[in-house]
Amino acid sequence: MHNGVVRCTRLGVLRCQGQDAAAFLHNMLTQDVLHRDANHACLAGWCSPQGRLLASVVLLRGTQVAVPNATPNATPGTTQNPVHDATQEAVFLVVAQDLVATTLQGLRKFVLRSRVILEDCSLHRPVWGLVGSAVAACAPQHAADDAAPWMRWRINGADVVRLPDAAGVARALWIGDSPATQPPAPASPDNEVNEPNALDEETWEWLAVHSGIAWITARTSNLFVPQMLGYDALGAIDFRKGCYPGQEVIARSQYRGKVQRRACLARCAVALHAGQEICADPETPCGTVVQAAASPGGDGGYDAIICIHADAPARIFATTTEGKPIALTLSPPFPAASSP
Repeated sequence: MHNGVVRCTRLGVLRCQGQDAAAFLHNMLTQDVLHRDANHACLAGWCSPQGRLLASVVLLRGTQVAVPNATPNATPGTTQNPVHDATQEAVFLVVAQDLVATTLQGLRKFVLRSRVILEDCSLHRPVWGLVGSAVAACAPQHAADDAAPWMRWRINGADVVRLPDAAGVARALWIGDSPATQPPAPASPDNEVNEPNALDEETWEWLAVHSGIAWITARTSNLFVPQMLGYDALGAIDFRKGCYPGQEVIARSQYRGKVQRRACLARCAVALHAGQEICADPETPCGTVVQAAASPGGDGGYDAIICIHADAPARIFATTTEGKPIALTLSPPFPAASSP
């Protein structure tokens, strides 16, 4: 059984702060941000105008931050005494660390007259992964081990987001409020507290693969329409909201088209990496590895989420560095959501 906490060095945090923070992100992401409450986080995507996922996002609303020397409701051109206790909403976006800079730069291009400030706060908001008993150790009484996925709560200034289980194990994200903070470690069966880094990051990545949530990184950015990765079935796309980059393509794929590629779990005897081609034969690519991690069982195998063509043969291969084809064992494709 997997239990413990681990520093997620492959995740970073962006902050969008200001009077228009929620409205701005509502117009940027696949999710309905305006009607998202503070007690729930959500999975979303940021897409290109062509409808391809540029980044996967876990979004948290409702954090109020102090704005020193701000004057609320000030009339332009007038003089008012500044106050020091004004607050503004800050919306936090958890993204892949290797996409923090490009996502920040890309979102800033759309700010125009929106009253928002976008910044990278990864150094000040460390992200930790909680697994097994560590989730219960950080949960308030009303958020027990079986809390619904994407439930969000605060503990000692930190944000905790309950993630969907993976391989029958509870998971959560813990987002600190300062560089030095870290989550409490779970107790071992003999009531001794484990070391905070008792869980290794590769095990966390393996559990992420088995959660069925395909996570976009720099190697897979701008490759997939969200439905190819099952984001429609995961509730990461709101088909009733207004426009956002790529919305036309995504809606057309849902209502009028047929998604030609679907994601599924796969297992391989050799190492796989994100962005790697999957082939039906040495000269016919039929898919791409979205993310992969070594099995914690120590058997040398790798588990992965791959995205393959709907008409791909049952027997497909990955190629080793020596050019040798190695067969993959496939699970059924991720489910697709019915049209709203």
